[in-house]
Amino acid sequence: MALTYVLFGLGAKLKACDWCEILTCVEFPPKSFADQPWWYCDECQTDSLGHWYPVEDRNAKGLELYGRLEITCPSKDVIEVIFDEPTPTIDHLKVIDYCRDLCLGLA
Repeated sequence: MALTYVLFGLGAKLKACDWCEILTCVEFPPKSFADQPWWYCDECQTDSLGHWYPVEDRNAKGLELYGRLEITCPSKDVIEVIFDEPTPTIDHLKVIDYCRDLCLGLA
C-alpha cells in the first residue's frame, strides 16, 4: 500500500528525466539517409486536422468526389484548399502535407 502511494501519490510531482520528452518522436530515417523522412515530429501529425467536402457530382463509378478541404492548423486557424479537379479519394497524408506547407511553412 505504501508503494502505491509513492508511485501514484507523488507521481505527478516527480519527473523521470528532464530529457524524456525528446524520445516521444524521432524522425526516421534521418534526413542524411533519405530525401524525405517516413514521418515528422511536428504539430501536423493528427487525423483530426482536415475535413473533406464533397461536390454535388459523382464520378462514372458513382463514387463521391471531393472538391474542397478545410484544414485546422495547430494555431486553430482554418485554411481552405479548393481542388481544380475533384478527387474521389480522401488522402490523410495529403492533409498532413498541406498542413506542413500552409500552416507551418515547412514545404
